[in-house]
Amino acid sequence: MGVDQYIDYKKENYWERLSEIDHVMDTLGSSEFEHELSVLKKGGRLLSLRTGPNKAFAIRNHFSGFKKHCLH
Repeated sequence: MGVDQYIDYKKENYWERLSEIDHVMDTLGSSEFEHELSVLKKGGRLLSLRTGPNKAFAIRNHFSGFKKHCLH
């Protein structure tokens, strides 16, 4: 199935084991964004099934002006 490793989220912190990830699918919401973003490689993609970042989030994370304008 293409799995490189298994992480038991009840016993381990994925953000301490992973880095340079191409894609992250969020199912937990904005409380997990910091950890999810920390494992993404530059240009990686975060897809949230729960919520989207807002303008304050874009400013706090130094997103480009375009992204700050587009996020509500």
